[in-house]
Amino acid sequence: MAGEHPFAAFIRAIGTGPGRARTLTEDEALEAARMVLTGAATQAQTGAFLMLLRYRRETAEELAGFVRAARALIAQPHPPPAVDLDWPSYALGRTRGAPFFVLAARLVVASGVRVLMHGLAEGERYAGPTASALAGLGIAPAASTAAAAQSLARDRFAFLPLAIACPWLQRVLDLRDQLGLRSPANTVARLLNPFGAAAVFGGVFHPGYRELHQDTATLLGERRLGVLKGGGGESERDPAKPCELFVVEAGETRTEAWPALIADPRRRSASPAETPGLAALWRGEWADDEAIAAVTGTAAIALRLAGRAASPEEADRQARDLWARRGRDAIREAISQH
Repeated sequence: MAGEHPFAAFIRAIGTGPGRARTLTEDEALEAARMVLTGAATQAQTGAFLMLLRYRRETAEELAGFVRAARALIAQPHPPPAVDLDWPSYALGRTRGAPFFVLAARLVVASGVRVLMHGLAEGERYAGPTASALAGLGIAPAASTAAAAQSLARDRFAFLPLAIACPWLQRVLDLRDQLGLRSPANTVARLLNPFGAAAVFGGVFHPGYRELHQDTATLLGERRLGVLKGGGGESERDPAKPCELFVVEAGETRTEAWPALIADPRRRSASPAETPGLAALWRGEWADDEAIAAVTGTAAIALRLAGRAASPEEADRQARDLWARRGRDAIREAISQH
């Protein structure tokens, strides 16, 4: 008679019941995640484990273990690429308009910052607008981690699909169709930082996850991380509202207050298909103060996290200046060709 499956101990620990269940240590979470990602846990065990955590909500220690397990499976390029800013993009985008953060990232790249953006590839079941928006600007997804490293060296920017960076984590995300709910894997993907960038710019939909990202980043030893409640859950600043940025830097945590940038409090409802397009906005063929403020305001936070500005006020000034002189940057030439 077969003995108990080794993964059962993890399910029992978190699912025994009120007053008896407990959270996992970081080391336990790392081992549990390793078994889930590599298929050592059965699909039934994986589903039970993820939904128990989803119902209870994962802790920072558990998330840190999960992230470490996923990172260990990434095929790292040699030599390791130099990345200034990691920019995860995993929101579905149903509650947001055009992805102005894509232009913000390109604006930051034009300033000399090396940015790795990662997310779901175009065509994936729950992919948001990021991959298709980048494709519309002539930016193809990297076909491998080595190709992403080459793009970073050449263009200071790469988009790395999760299915390429960590296909094991992508398979766990794909269980959403069977489970009917998101799982902790969505948060793990946001915190993955595949190439160990010096800074991470994260966005969440639910405000309570800002502190969870902050605490997890501290356990992971991230050098610098900033996370905000962004448009549709992306790393995008709403220019009509004050923004609170939750920061980790050198092991210390703090929050930064960023002011609203426009007086008009109206909410943008247009979908990406209903706008003239990101390239048109960049070229000046479409003038929209709120869209431009979303681009520059988001770029300002990215510049601050990349260590290019000493204060939010200075970062906002730099971003507005970058936008005003973008016509002289090589990035304009690349966009104008598509």
